[in-house]
This record gives sequence, structure tokens and C-alpha cells, in this order.
Amino acid sequence: MSGATIIQLTLFALVFLAWVWLLVRTITLLQSRGGVGEEIGRWFRSPEDRRDRNTLLFLTFVLAAMLFMQIVLPPV
Repeated sequence: MSGATIIQLTLFALVFLAWVWLLVRTITLLQSRGGVGEEIGRWFRSPEDRRDRNTLLFLTFVLAAMLFMQIVLPPV
């Protein structure tokens, strides 16, 4: 395994762990507010949750881009 592959997999793992941590944190927050189903709409519109929402969206796009590059680009 080359050094570039190790760096790529390490970055992928770090982004994935950050994404999972934020997702679990969001679900826990919604459950504490009264349930995921009842609070998901409020979370999407709430100004106080904007930072978490934007970070989760950004990490989701980064993960999707990394997966796309992993599939489409040939290995180094």
C-alpha cells in the first residue's frame, strides 16, 4: 500500500468519524427535545441549530466526494 493510499484512507476515516459523531449528537439532541420525528422539522428551520446543520451538510458532501473519487479515479 502506497503512502498516498494510507493518507487518503486516514483522511476518509477522520471525516467519517466526524460525520458519525455529529450525526449521533444531532439525534441525541432531537430525542432530548421530544423525539426525532417531532423535532426534525424544527431542527431544519431553527437559527440556533444552523451551525450544526451546515457542518453536517458539509461533511455529507465531503464524504460523497471522497467516495466518488475512490470509485471513479484509479488507484495511485
